[in-house]
Amino acid sequence: MDKKTYKCKYCGKVFDNILNLSLCESACYKNRISQKAKENKNNSEHSNSYWR
Repeated sequence: MDKKTYKCKYCGKVFDNILNLSLCESACYKNRISQKAKENKNNSEHSNSYWR
């Protein structure tokens, strides 16, 4: 009997439980968002003046 596995689309970790997978994916997603926010803060001087 093959065990179904689920792979996190962000970090690539493999889980045999869809609940653990969704926890991992939501954590990865939040990390990715906060990383982007940090990057945007660094570039904000440029982009803010551009959008105003």
